[in-house]
Amino acid sequence: MPRLLAQAGIAYEWFPELGNPDRQDPEIRAFEQLMAREAESRLQRLRTCVQALRACLLCAEQDAQRCHRRIITAYLTAYGYDVQHL
Repeated sequence: MPRLLAQAGIAYEWFPELGNPDRQDPEIRAFEQLMAREAESRLQRLRTCVQALRACLLCAEQDAQRCHRRIITAYLTAYGYDVQHL
């Protein structure tokens, strides 16, 4: 994916600290608990990035309610960022 995006003039940045939750945890409770403890530090690099650029969060999960992005975007919204779900 990074190569294809680069060909289109789009930067790709991987944030392993915001990575996929345990796929054996369909309710993503473990990721919610992790973010409750570490959201500030785990979101620091993303927050720095979106100060200067627009960002798009991607995940392979089809159902947004079962996706860890909803947890990340909830924190971003609480920090005052404008989040739009596409």
